[in-house]
Amino acid sequence: EQCNFLNSINHTKFTSDIFIFPSPSNDKIWIESEYPIEKVEIFGLNGKSLMTSIQHEITISSLSPGIYFATIYLRNGQV
Repeated sequence: EQCNFLNSINHTKFTSDIFIFPSPSNDKIWIESEYPIEKVEIFGLNGKSLMTSIQHEITISSLSPGIYFATIYLRNGQV
């Protein structure tokens, strides 16, 4: 089984390409952005924060198979 990540980008304040790959995954995900990433927070469908990372490569093998959301905080203060 694998974890799927859903993401959407709020373009009201800036334009940025943020990529989460691979999705689905069962071991690690990588996050890329044209702006420096300060922190990534991963949430379950119930809205509970499950994991926080300052790395661009995140090990997700401890997560149960399912669908997750990621909030990506950029160094310029944007989310």
